[in-house]
Amino acid sequence: MRYIYTAPECQKCESLKERYKTQGLEYIE
Repeated sequence: MRYIYTAPECQKCESLKERYKTQGLEYIE
């Protein structure tokens, strides 16, 4: 399980979430 920081209008955060979803990794925002 990973913790990621997200912010509004954060393109890097969105791509990170997409990558985690693609790899099937669980994460907490």
